[in-house]
Amino acid sequence: MVKLVYIDPKGQEFILGLRSEGWWIASTQVLLDVPNLYTVETLTPGLFSTMTADDFSQQLPKNPRMMRHYLSSVCREVVIQAKMHIMLEATSAENRLKQLIDEQEQSVWKTLDPTTILRQADVAKLIAVTPEHLSRILHKHANFHE
Repeated sequence: MVKLVYIDPKGQEFILGLRSEGWWIASTQVLLDVPNLYTVETLTPGLFSTMTADDFSQQLPKNPRMMRHYLSSVCREVVIQAKMHIMLEATSAENRLKQLIDEQEQSVWKTLDPTTILRQADVAKLIAVTPEHLSRILHKHANFHE
């Protein structure tokens, strides 16, 4: 699992999301020839395949299997972004935490429970609350992990 991190000009860190198997790091930026907006930090051990931007740009249109996998990945990313936007705009902090914990059961990424590998401050950032508020939620609902 990796986390996507954006650091604003003032040095404040924002966690944009978590990703795991099947995700193409920076591929969209390569195809659009734009700079990447975030960094990627590994959270768990994993295997990563790499290729240069030129190789990616040349191989993608020539390889139908690679193209299908890539398009599927991009479509999953659109769904994830929509779900994240809805979650942040239309649900309570408690529901956002519950959705984050339950994600491994319903996620197209089949991720681990992020609350078991992230610092509490990072979980708070993901669900858009302060660490103190997250602590209150966790104490109020001690059964979130059951």
